[in-house]
Amino acid sequence: LTTAGRTTYFVSFQRGPFRTIQLPKYCLPKDMHIVSTDEGQVLAAVQEWNENDTYSLYISDTPGVYFTRSLPNLRTSRGLAGNLIVDVYK
Repeated sequence: LTTAGRTTYFVSFQRGPFRTIQLPKYCLPKDMHIVSTDEGQVLAAVQEWNENDTYSLYISDTPGVYFTRSLPNLRTSRGLAGNLIVDVYK
């Protein structure tokens, strides 16, 4: 959902009601991609308003509502089809 130039992201945990995700108050995302939903957490690549060629990795609590930044300044690239490529290894 986008209102007044700001996008709001939602999550549903185990088919429950949709809830607005909560990024830290200093985070102003302009792009977000879900990287993984393994091991009871959501790992998301977020491009913040001041980033052009980098993203930051954010990790959530178990329901996927509250996020904290875990790794800033990841270099990214675009694939042939225009999809985002973030190299993440467990």
